[in-house]
Amino acid sequence: MYITRFIACIAFGLTAFSAIDASALTLTGVKSRKVHGTAGSFDLTIDTTQAIGGSVTIEPRTIGAGHVIVFQFDSTITATGTPDSRDAFGSVGTASAAISGASSNEVSVTVTGIPDNKRMTISLSQVNGALPVGVSMGFLAGDINNSGSVNASDISSVKARSGQAATAATFVYDVNASGAINSADISLVKARSGLTLPAANVATLIISKSGAGNGLVSSAPAGINCGSTCVANITQNTSVTLSAAASVGSTFNGWSGGCAGAASTSTFVLVATSICIATFTATPMTAGLSWDPVISANLSGYRVYYGIASGSYVQPAGQGIDVGNATTYAVIGLNSGTRYYFATTAYDASGVESSYSNEVSKAVP
Repeated sequence: MYITRFIACIAFGLTAFSAIDASALTLTGVKSRKVHGTAGSFDLTIDTTQAIGGSVTIEPRTIGAGHVIVFQFDSTITATGTPDSRDAFGSVGTASAAISGASSNEVSVTVTGIPDNKRMTISLSQVNGALPVGVSMGFLAGDINNSGSVNASDISSVKARSGQAATAATFVYDVNASGAINSADISLVKARSGLTLPAANVATLIISKSGAGNGLVSSAPAGINCGSTCVANITQNTSVTLSAAASVGSTFNGWSGGCAGAASTSTFVLVATSICIATFTATPMTAGLSWDPVISANLSGYRVYYGIASGSYVQPAGQGIDVGNATTYAVIGLNSGTRYYFATTAYDASGVESSYSNEVSKAVP
């Protein structure tokens, strides 16, 4: 059987907006707050000056029970206002708000249902009856260094702190907010390696391959060559054509997920992040054998032996494939990309079998 890797990578797009000071109420800061087990809660400071398509602050911790975005003001809050969470195209997730802080000067907005790798604007309208405030930020679990991508630097920085407890100096490395930096955090970051935060007007196209076969998927416009490159950020509302080409020994069997159809090409408009699955099945390979006949009145038939190592065959001695008196045989069900070795024997009416013939080999493409 031909076996290929399953890629499932998940990624999503993102949005933000710059903070607006409310009338008679000043926004003094915005934090992303998470509880890290028994280690306590820690705040990540958010840059309030960035628009959704800009160099937004990225929250590298996983969503857990939700992201809590804390708006801090210079005055006591008596009315939380109405919370909202959205990307550049509309509402995403669910937001709820509550007054917090020792001086009741904070509004904590809890947002649930935000996919990883997303730009978002979190906002509040009518706080104390005043103008709206908001902040744009990114959510990309594992992007410790706020570069916009999860990469080797993020992995190594978490590894370097493995075994440490979450503190005010180390909490960003505790990606799953458990309270301790350990192998679970390292695995989380590794699993997201290669993800890049999309621009606000970009959607992520992800290709996954399934089935026991193999093949290549390419895109127009360029970006996907899967193969090696199975994730691409493409301008939203672009017409995309995906083309699937089965490898030798495989057959393309259709699209699923965000794409549909049995044809090798699929054309669609990429409106939002989409996962397209190309299914390839393995085609059993065949090796055709032929040999010189044995000239003997006692001949009753021939047996065929084969294996993947010289002189070592799948069939035990005396139990080769009995092909009768034929001097040709097609061995089916061979694995693509493997070299096979073949030999034959002859046997008489009493079942006495000859030694192996000379061995031949064939590399199955």
